[in-house]
This record gives sequence, C-alpha cells and structure tokens, in this order.
Amino acid sequence: MKKIIFTIFIVSIFTACSVSSLAFNSQKKLLLQHNSNSYLLNTKVQEESFLSYQYIDIQRVSLKNEKNIKLFYENITMDINFEFRYSSLQTLKIIFDVNRTNLIYKKSNLLLTQFMLKDGSYINLMAETSGTQDMAYAYGFSNEEFKKIAKELGVKDVAFKDVVLLRKYISKWNQTKLILEPLVRPIGRGIY
Repeated sequence: MKKIIFTIFIVSIFTACSVSSLAFNSQKKLLLQHNSNSYLLNTKVQEESFLSYQYIDIQRVSLKNEKNIKLFYENITMDINFEFRYSSLQTLKIIFDVNRTNLIYKKSNLLLTQFMLKDGSYINLMAETSGTQDMAYAYGFSNEEFKKIAKELGVKDVAFKDVVLLRKYISKWNQTKLILEPLVRPIGRGIY
C-alpha cells in the first residue's frame, strides 16, 4: 500500500511540473516552448537593440507577423551579484506603469496577462521567468493571437479587454527605476 501511494505521489509531481521558455532563437524567430510543445510567435525581425545599465542588460527585438502586427520582445539579464527586488509580475507592473492587471494564465515560470496602462489602454503580455536574475517577455499581441496561445495552454473562456496595437516599445526601463525604485538589489536580501 505504501508503495502505491508513493508511486502515485511521484507520478503526480512529475505530471504537474511544466517547463516553459520564451526565447529569440538563432534563426531570428521568437519561440514559446511549453512542456513538449513549441509555438512560433512571430517571424520577421524589424529591429534589434540593446540597453545596458549598471547591473542589468536588456535585449530588445521588434518583430512583425504576417498580419503586419508588431510584437516586442525583451530579454533581461542581471549582473551575477544582483537580482530583481520584487516578484516577476510586480516588476513588470512597475516597468509598464500598470494601473490594473488581468492575469489570464500562470503556471510554473510562464504567465499571460493583460495590463491596463496609465492612459486606460490595454496590452497583452507573456512572460517567462526562470529565476530572480533573468526574465523574458513579449507584448503587443492582438486578442485573436493571445486567445489562441491561451487556448493552447488550456485556458478556458476568459474575458479579454480590447487591446491597443503598438508601434513602439512601451516598457519604461531607466536608471531612475533601477536605483530609486529600486528594482534590483544585491543577492540575498529577500523578495517582497
């Protein structure tokens, strides 16, 4: 009997685990990998740039899909001695000056959310967080595209707000947020 309970426990642990990755790969394609499935999110690179601050580096990529909708991808890498001060969602809310959050999906290290910005408009954002020192996210999805991704992840009917389609980056990375907020701190000081 103990063997059966232990086996069920081990199987449930491994089936409940999910691994996600949101990455801009070497073929210049934005790819979401979730469990054993892969989803190509956008195909045509418009622009690639980098921001670098004292403790943080940000890769920014502007993409466009076949429907001419822009999508923005940002990959954040932290200095080895620093980490994000807040949870991933809280950090993103600060970076985007968010008024309200409509969390659509959160499992393991992947989240899908709608953010209401200070001007009252909404954006769709997907983020992959693999720890306290790095994060990747993409935003600018149309509702049609976002619903399709959510459905693939097993999300049932969710009320989506109408989103604004973007023409430029709207994340607000700057030295002031990093130092005065502060969004980063030396490792070992606890997450709020």
